[in-house]
Amino acid sequence: MAQNESQSTVREMMMEFARETGLSPARKSPRRYLWTDVFGVCNFLGLYHQAGEETYLNLAFQLVDQVHHTLGRHRGDDSRTGWISGILSRFLQMPNPISSVQSGPLRTRCSSWS
Repeated sequence: MAQNESQSTVREMMMEFARETGLSPARKSPRRYLWTDVFGVCNFLGLYHQAGEETYLNLAFQLVDQVHHTLGRHRGDDSRTGWISGILSRFLQMPNPISSVQSGPLRTRCSSWS
């Protein structure tokens, strides 16, 4: 399989992953599974590194954000509510915490790949 063909296949698979799990377009109840999502973030960052398309970098950040908001809270069928860890709760009380990460050193490092 030629490199361009395999890259195209990976792009298609990752966009299908985004659709099927409720990442893009975002669903009210996305399907999140930590191990799969870790590979998803790595794959989106790899695609960004190869293609230089902001779409993939944005999807990586959206996936991290969605994992925090989905897996970082107690489930709906649990008697407990709110964030599992008080640390995350304090982080999210900061003004624009995700925007700070997206425009900070990590974003700069990712942008230097293209």
